[in-house]
Amino acid sequence: MKTVLKSIVSRILIWESKKVLARYKPRVVAITGSVGKTSTKDVVAHVLGSRFKVRKSEKSFNSEIGLPLTVLGLPNAWSNPLGWVANILHGLSLILFPHDYPEMLVLEVGADRPGDIRRVATWLAPEMSIITYIGALPVHVEFFPSPKDLADEKGSLARAAGKGKILLLNNDDEVVRGMKEGSEATVLTYGFGPGADLAASEQHLYYEKGGEHDVPAGTIFTVLYEGQSYAVRLPHGVGRQAVYGALAAFAAGTQLGIDPEHVIAALLTFEGPPGRMKLLPGIKKTLIVDDTYNASPVAVEAALEVLGGIEMPGRKIAVLGDMMELGKYTIDAHKAAGFQVARNAEYLFTVGQRARFIADGALAEGMKESKIKSYDDSRAAGLALQDFLKKGDLVLVKGSQYVRMERAVLEVMAEPERAEQLLVRQEKEWQNR
Repeated sequence: MKTVLKSIVSRILIWESKKVLARYKPRVVAITGSVGKTSTKDVVAHVLGSRFKVRKSEKSFNSEIGLPLTVLGLPNAWSNPLGWVANILHGLSLILFPHDYPEMLVLEVGADRPGDIRRVATWLAPEMSIITYIGALPVHVEFFPSPKDLADEKGSLARAAGKGKILLLNNDDEVVRGMKEGSEATVLTYGFGPGADLAASEQHLYYEKGGEHDVPAGTIFTVLYEGQSYAVRLPHGVGRQAVYGALAAFAAGTQLGIDPEHVIAALLTFEGPPGRMKLLPGIKKTLIVDDTYNASPVAVEAALEVLGGIEMPGRKIAVLGDMMELGKYTIDAHKAAGFQVARNAEYLFTVGQRARFIADGALAEGMKESKIKSYDDSRAAGLALQDFLKKGDLVLVKGSQYVRMERAVLEVMAEPERAEQLLVRQEKEWQNR
């Protein structure tokens, strides 16, 4: 019965969304991918919001329910029937009566099952589509026959970008780059590799005084675009994924009429959302790289590269939880993450049954068993870290949202009283799970 009611509510909200889009005619930017779509959505919305009135998907409103909620400007009513009735009535009021509506919508589009994006693309009709990164083994692959089928589903958004539309593609992902073939849209590629229309280079961390030693404060890189070179600074942003998001925002902004200097100025004031490569002070004068929002094989590899590249006086510790929805690829993907751990960290804490295969991979790559500890839940791992940490240590914490790795961060962050502002999934609905 619950599934039937959800389907009915979804259909009503989608119908209302179509009518609202037709009435107010906002410019729609839609973003998908298997890695980086939420952070890209946030930075694109930030840059475009410096010039236009923008509404973006809140949290990860990227499903057949979440997208209409964003179009209609409504909250998730969760299990409250009266809340859903109120949402539907508000949607009708947007159709029947004039409202102050955003000039632009920046929407994240997800794919949990086959057909998800194809269905959305039929009614959303974005002016601009952005495909971030898919990788060889994307998240949610468990529900698709193969990684290729999932990539094809993500590509539905690219195929929906026809003549007169704009398509932005990550040039460093071979599958994503191939989506430009045969496209009638205006296509721009971005990335680090050769041939990108917006090419990043000279990426490096910059450091600031943090008490007894310097701490990473952000990233600096150069963008080459239309024969011009631009220096970009990302305060608070670390790692290649932060640069990818900034490149997508640079491309989106300039394609929609914002001059490059204005885009660069907007990027200076962007601070990413919680749980996405956030640098947090830890207890005992340690530093935490909080990447607890979610996890996929590509994202874990990227986060471990950041861990390996940061200079700190203490030890490097990887605290990694299960990666979910990988199906038959689960064991191999976790073992591969373990190989990366051995190359970038000195100690490993695992959380969950699947993550024990990360330990197997690390052992196979030469990490000593004495430097690996395994736990069944994230809070236990966090409590163990309290005693383990020493001054100057650097800790990466990451895992799929199911494992709730933010609970480990809560146990070792220097300001637990600010958890509601600094950590992901602090809403009442999440805390009750």
